[in-house]
Amino acid sequence: MPYLFAFLSAAGFGLNDLCIHIGMRSGRVDSNQALIINLLSGNILLIGAFIIVYFTAGFPPINMPGILYFIAAGASAPFLGRIFSFTSIKHIGATRTTTLRVSDTFFTMIIAYIILNDIISIYSLIGAVILIMGVVLLVNETSDSSAADENIIKNFFSTGTFLALISAFLFAIAGIFREVALQFIPSALLGTLLGNLVAFTTNSIYIYFSGHMKGKWDITWREVFFFALGGFSNTVGVLTFFLALAAGGAVSLIAAIKNTSPLFTLLLSWLFLRNIERFTAKLFVSIILILFGALLIVV
Repeated sequence: MPYLFAFLSAAGFGLNDLCIHIGMRSGRVDSNQALIINLLSGNILLIGAFIIVYFTAGFPPINMPGILYFIAAGASAPFLGRIFSFTSIKHIGATRTTTLRVSDTFFTMIIAYIILNDIISIYSLIGAVILIMGVVLLVNETSDSSAADENIIKNFFSTGTFLALISAFLFAIAGIFREVALQFIPSALLGTLLGNLVAFTTNSIYIYFSGHMKGKWDITWREVFFFALGGFSNTVGVLTFFLALAAGGAVSLIAAIKNTSPLFTLLLSWLFLRNIERFTAKLFVSIILILFGALLIVV
């Protein structure tokens, strides 16, 4: 059951990426404006669910350590993790940043082993390595090759790579914070709500003081719909990540499965848009690696 939730988490994040891509295709919308709509819609969904659940079934036990860990998770990712990720993209491009971000799986394994004594089987470890290899291959195969210009390649081994690895570490530590928080407050819904509220508040403050809110909001209702739909699916991704942890899954393996989200983006694009690139041998190999790695993890 925990790894089923992990796959649902990957699907939620994958759908969010697809919705953001569709919403920003016109080129009119600033990424920060899209983020605000995305986070706001997710919080509206969560607040509604929170009211319905906890005014009918009651509130979970509340304590300060659990609250602080939930807040720390929200501040680590997507707030700080996103800032370092976006800065890395400026140096080495989106494809290489996304590829390096997948290393959060290995950061999670190391941190979970040190802090949580989280030991995984050799088969699961091999599966995680194979899965990540498949994701890296998939990301590079389906990317825009025009990004690989001379300056990007030159900067790949310097600042951009370092920033991307910091982003990966922050996303990894957020997963650890979430698992520890659940030990104090066993509520996936409350944890998701607190994390999303922190993400919305911190990102809004950052965007406002950086001057990005002053631009013209030239957004159509169609674009708002996709940004909001992405916010809903991203929220489902975070919530099911919490549910996977609450169900007893190892945080390092859940993080590995969560990183299959590019595969879900690709499959959803094929199902609803029919605009993916031709089915190459490399693409086929990447899908096989991802599926085989995931199989090793869950057996």
